[in-house]
Amino acid sequence: MNKEVTIKFLITDQDEEQALRRCMNADRAYRAIYEIAQEIFRPARKHGYPDPKLENAMQNKELEHEEIVGMLEEKFYDILRENSISLEDDYN
Repeated sequence: MNKEVTIKFLITDQDEEQALRRCMNADRAYRAIYEIAQEIFRPARKHGYPDPKLENAMQNKELEHEEIVGMLEEKFYDILRENSISLEDDYN
């Protein structure tokens, strides 16, 4: 079954242009969120991190939690960049 869908945006200001850009990137954003779940959160519960830096940090009892969270945040933004997703637009 084939469907044709038309989406129209009336762009009268910068906020609406940003909304259109977010709409057009929805599939990439979903993929990035899925990867974040699989690469950041799942390894902590399952079999460990394939990234040796993260896995060593998780096993190192000397590291502060803030350091590990910082590493996870870095991985989060790496995944977003790999999927061409930017959080630079204000979301109000």
